[in-house]
This record gives sequence, C-alpha cells and structure tokens, in this order.
Amino acid sequence: MEKKANDRRLRRREKRQRWRAEKKARRAELKARYQDAPFLTRFWNLYAKTPVKVLFYLVLIAGLCSTIPPEKLLSIIQPAVLSYYDANKDKPQPKEKIYAESPLDEEGAKRIDAIAPVNADDTWTICVYLVGSNLEDMDENDLSLVTSLQTTELAGAYSASRHEKLLRQIEGFAEEMGEYGLELPAYLYDPVRPVASSTVVTEDVVVADRPGAASTDIGEMISGVWSDKLRVVIQTGGAKRWSNQTINPNRTQRFLYENGVFSEVESLPLQPASETETLADFLRFCKENYRSDHRMLILWDHGGGAFGYGQDSILGEMFSLKDIRAALSSVYQPNRANPAFDVIGFDACLMSSLEVTHALDGFAAYYALSEEIEPGDGWNYGPWLQAMSDDPAMSPARVAREIADAYMDYYMTLNLNVGLFNHNDVTFSVLDAKKCAELYDAYTELARAQLIAAAEDIGVLAEIGRCADKSTHFASSMYTVYNTVDLANYVDYMLDSFPAECSRVKELIGEAVLYHRENGSLSDAEGISIYIPGTIDSIYGIKYLLDYVNDIAEDDSVRALYYYKVAGCLNAELREHVATLTDKKPKTLDTVLFKQFASLTPDMEADGFSLPVSEELQSMLQDYQFELGSYDQNALTVTYYGRDNSPVLDGDGALVCSFDGTWFCLDGVPLAAEVASSSASSVEYRAKVNYNGKAAYLIFDCDRDTGEYAIDSVRLIPNSDDTINYLSNTRARVELEPGSKITPIYVVDNFITNERSEREGKTVKLKESSRITRGALPNGYYLSYAVISNQRSENYYSVVVGQTISGGKVTDRAVDTRFVGLDY
Repeated sequence: MEKKANDRRLRRREKRQRWRAEKKARRAELKARYQDAPFLTRFWNLYAKTPVKVLFYLVLIAGLCSTIPPEKLLSIIQPAVLSYYDANKDKPQPKEKIYAESPLDEEGAKRIDAIAPVNADDTWTICVYLVGSNLEDMDENDLSLVTSLQTTELAGAYSASRHEKLLRQIEGFAEEMGEYGLELPAYLYDPVRPVASSTVVTEDVVVADRPGAASTDIGEMISGVWSDKLRVVIQTGGAKRWSNQTINPNRTQRFLYENGVFSEVESLPLQPASETETLADFLRFCKENYRSDHRMLILWDHGGGAFGYGQDSILGEMFSLKDIRAALSSVYQPNRANPAFDVIGFDACLMSSLEVTHALDGFAAYYALSEEIEPGDGWNYGPWLQAMSDDPAMSPARVAREIADAYMDYYMTLNLNVGLFNHNDVTFSVLDAKKCAELYDAYTELARAQLIAAAEDIGVLAEIGRCADKSTHFASSMYTVYNTVDLANYVDYMLDSFPAECSRVKELIGEAVLYHRENGSLSDAEGISIYIPGTIDSIYGIKYLLDYVNDIAEDDSVRALYYYKVAGCLNAELREHVATLTDKKPKTLDTVLFKQFASLTPDMEADGFSLPVSEELQSMLQDYQFELGSYDQNALTVTYYGRDNSPVLDGDGALVCSFDGTWFCLDGVPLAAEVASSSASSVEYRAKVNYNGKAAYLIFDCDRDTGEYAIDSVRLIPNSDDTINYLSNTRARVELEPGSKITPIYVVDNFITNERSEREGKTVKLKESSRITRGALPNGYYLSYAVISNQRSENYYSVVVGQTISGGKVTDRAVDTRFVGLDY
C-alpha cells in the first residue's frame, strides 16, 4: 500500500514537472523566434501582454490630444481597458491549453467509462434548490414593507439564539479547562481599543450593477433546448433582491424548464430558505409531481463543509448537515443499494468533505463537489446539460464527470484569458457514495488509534497539527475557522506513525474519489477533505470546534481527539470514553517549556539568528514562524509586516531564523502577509488589503520548486454584523481587473496612546505586469522574533532581535531588550 501511495505521489510530481517543462519550451520557442529582431520588436512580442498593447495605443492616441485634462483622459482610457477585458475573458481556448492548466484525470475517466450506461429512453429530473443569499442580492434590498415587518422578529430571534449558544459554549469550555489549571489565552480578553483613523482617505467607490450569481446560473440552465427526456425544477428564495425579474424575493417560487419552456409552476408565501421543512417540502414536491427514472439534487449557495450550507440573507439562518439529512429522511428512506438520487451536487464551497458524504449517506450513488472555495460564478451549467442531451444514455457517474469538466474548463479558460486579473485555483471531485461510507469508518479507526497513542504521549497531538499544517488547506481567507485540509495529504504525512490505519484510509480515498481535477497551488489535492481543529487563538475557531464536537462528529473517538488537541485536556465525559480504549491516563498539556522559550539566548549570525530548542520541546512543537515589524523611534510605533514560515530546525536542535532585509512586496510595496497553508509543492499566503476601497484578503502562492510567487485572488471580507456566520464569505472571490487599486493594511501598535490600529500603505494600481516578489524593505530599524506554537496553536515568542536596514543591507543585529513578543 505504501508503494502505491509513493507511486501516486511520483506520478503527480512528474506531471507537474512536465507542465512546467512544456511552458518553458513554449517560452523558449518564442525567444528563439525573436532573438535577432530589433529590441522594440523583441520586447513587444515577448514581454508586452495584450492588455498592455491595447493600453499603449489608447495612451498614444489620447496623448495626441494634449488639450484633454488628465482626469478626462483617465475617464476615457479606463472604460476602454475594462471593456476590452470583459470582451475577452470568455474567449474560447484550445483544449490542450486548458488541460495544461488542469490536466484531465485520465485514470478516473477510464473508471467512469467502464460503468454501464443507462437506457437512452430513461428520463431525468434535476432538482435545483437555490438559496440566493448575498451572492444574488449583493446586499441590495427589494423586500416589500410587509415582508420586512413579517421577518424582522424572526431574524432577530435567530441572531439572538446564535449569540446565546456561542456564550454558553465559551463559558462551558473555559470552566472545563479551568478544572485542569488551563484557561483561554489572555489576549482573548484584551480590551477593544479605539482604532485610529487611516492615514489615507478611501475614495467612494461606485459598484456597477451586475446580475446576481443565482440569476446568471438560472440563465445557463435554460440556455439551450435540452433533450425531451430532461427537465429542470428550480426553487428560489433566501435573497432580498433578484436580478431575474421573474423572481420575486417576497415569495418562495418554483419553476420548471422543459422542452425549451421556462415557467412558474408554484408561488408560495415566503419560507425560511435554510430550514429543514422548506427543503423537505421542495423534495416532496419534486417527488410527487415529476417522477422519472433518474434524479439529481443540486444545492446552490454558500457552503462550509462540515459546518453546513445555505446562508439565507433575509433571515440570516443556514442549514447544518444534520438539517439536510433530516430533510432528505422526511421524504426518502436512506438506502445505499438503491438511493433516492443518482447524483447529489453542491454548487457551493468546501463541500467535498468526508463529513458531508457521511451526512448524505444512503441518499445518493455519486456526489459532485468542490474541495476548495468556489468562485462566485459557481458551476458552468450549459455544457453538461448539453452533453446529457447529446448522450442520454450516459451513466450518472459520467454526468457528474461532465459537471466536473465543465466547471474546471470554465475557470482554466478564464485563467488563460485574463491571467493575473482573475487567476482561479479550483478543484472538483466525483465521489462514489458507497466507498465514502467505508472511508468514513476507516477515518474513525485512525482517530481511535491516534487517541490511544495521545493518551500515552501527548506529543502525538502536536504531530497531528504538524501533518495538518503541511497538507493542502482550503478556504485560505478563513483558515483559522474552517481548518479544512486534504485528507490524502494528511494521511500521507501521518503514515510513518500510523501505517496500518493511514494505508487503509489512503486505499479507500483512491476508490472513493472516482475523478478529480485541480490546478495551481491545489495540485497536490486528491479530492476529499477533512476538518482538523487548528487553533485556540480565534474565538470563532473555538466556536466551530465546539460545534463539531457537540453537534457534528458522531464518533466518540473523533470527538475526544479533537477536543483534547485544542483544549489540552479532556472533560469528564470524554475521559470516560478514553478509559474504554486504554488504561493509560491522558496528561494535561504542560506549557512550562513553551513559556521558557522567551528566555532563550539567540546566537547572532551573518544572515539571521538561531535559538537552541531542546528535544522535549521539539517533540511538542506544532509550528514555528518568523515575525517582522518596523519601529519608528520618533513616533514610538511598531508597524507589523506579518509572518513567514521560513525558520528551520537544523540537525543540532537549533531553530534558525534567516532574514536578508527582503519581504513580500506587490510592485515594490511591502505587504503584511501571513501563511494561510503550506503543502509539499507550495505555500499560500494572505495579506489584508483594501481592494478598490473594500476590505479584503489578497491571496498569493509561492512555488517551492521555483521560488516564484503568483497572485491567486482577492477575497472580500463581508461587512456584516453577524460575524458568527462565516458561510456568508465562502464565495467572496472577486475578479481582479486592470486599473484596480490595492492598498496594503498594516497593524500598528502606538506606545504613546497604547492603541492598536490599522494603517494603510502605498496604493498600487494593478497592471498586467504587477507581481509579488521578495523586495528590499525601506531603510529603517526592524524588529524580528521567532514564534512557536503548541498543539493548541497557542503562540509563544522569543526575545526580540533588532536590526538596521540601509541600502538593502542588514547591520547591527542584536537583542533589543526594550521589547518582548509576549509577557507570560
């Protein structure tokens, strides 16, 4: 089994190397063609991208009109560039280019082709449950006064219930830890200090009126005249506004698309879109009125993997996975041998997870799901509906594969057409439901083995964290909350410690994941994810852990393992469970060694500093990073530039922190960046920015093989009073457009006022040539230190090392006793 896993890793590595070689070969061919050409010709054909050429001509023409004022000139140029961008982003691309970006899963395709087709005369009903949410209404409100009055009280009750639940969870968690002398980190109780005004006044931004994502997808569903064996039934709700004028946000409506005709078949009083009975009633309606040989269920909206689906923006409520199972169970009996649906798909983020497949067990033969966050456009419906019409005998697994290929091809085409301005790293999987059920059981066996081992050696919990940290992560802009990682990556790293259990899990992943595609920084992902709790640093991370332990996980070993990792102890109930597995007594996490880290004396070196780390502490480390900030000795402020995972543990037990005076820069402007996830092939970072005046994260990747950086996306941070519901942010990716303004945001500590605030940096206007690089930092005095974390992702800081940067050179490196990373 280990040999098979190694062979798969080798094939993936060879595939990535082949892609890079092909790209280099194409580049070398162009260089050879123009090597003897004049400089301007060579530059124009090798380095100037199409949008740059268009912009050049526009500027040249406008420059001839010297009497035009600059602001008038900009108003002429920018719409022209954006118009060109919009016109070209959907330009067709050759299949070979698309597959170079995201290769076909040829082995998976063969397995699906071997599945028997259905009868060509069989009929299909596709049931689409659309929770429009903010993806459709874009925070605009077309609700009538009557509807607003009728829903206000219920929406308030939902919100109050969520906050009351959070309060009970946190208080109970703190009490349970307190029995063992542990507590929540002190900084979670820090006062909320006034936020100083930004040094840059953000301009008012006018947002163009765009069609909602749900309306756009309905347009795709009815974009062709499909086979007369195929019908699409749609229910709408959960959005305050619909850009499709046929849909009324004040009603729950049902539509039928059949034989090229789109019609309303039922209009009901507005129902809560994310309640069990509303979904059950739609399923019952489809079952009773549209009988067919084959059925597909598509659930459309935001998704949160293990933590649910469907963000109703009218009432603020969402489905748990148990709610969805309850809705299905009220209409159908679970039956693995003959499930109600041939395919269940989520046009939603993060739903290709083991927890999702467990919740749906017995209701589908196959799943069509994405491991990663989906861009706002979601699925591409037209191509796979057309494929079903062209080949009505295709098997349900083949239908799911057509969905996967249409999705991946759409975003790879977008990447090729607009490059930097909308680079999508995406995934899609087709899963075999029966094998997923076996996989879930195998994972609980692994968790049980890990729990027994942790009862004897608590360092196992830190190892779990290290293996999860090295795995491909999803939802990078919310990684401290969701902590969702690729399951195959995770067990690959755990294999040496738990060979039998991990080998079985890996074998079943190979059987359960029938077909999967991915690209870019997600090239190591293998199709299905799992939640691994990450941190006690975030109040919402704790809330989601407790939701998982109390409401989501059904296996007691998984519950105990996850609680033990983040709490550092076990409550009475979970200790009783451990006692049924082993006579070993679980230890409580001892933080003394971590607190002593702050007193270690560093050795100064030419390119950084190192710290001695004992073997005992090394075994309990989950992570170690390098943090950097600049100190203004006149204003008495520290501006933080973030963290990198650059430190390494050498063979002599020293934690080596290198720093050459460079940092992450966008077109030479430093970013405040932090590691979002790390895998064998790449590191993903996020940096808080203002994007055209809106708070967002700039996501970028570093290729470990080449050391090159690539901008992945911008993800907006929702402006919402309900910060508990993170689902509202899962499809918040926005298209990067030429001329967009990106302003880095830095956290600043002011030692005079004792305030922590945010400060805006220099604004970068996005160009085709914009790049992330390791750039030289401005002259000044810089503070740096190492940060280590334990199994709870609780941070501990070294002494602070100061150094001066002048002309790109680092000098005068020494311990600065005026500062401490954190006072224990």
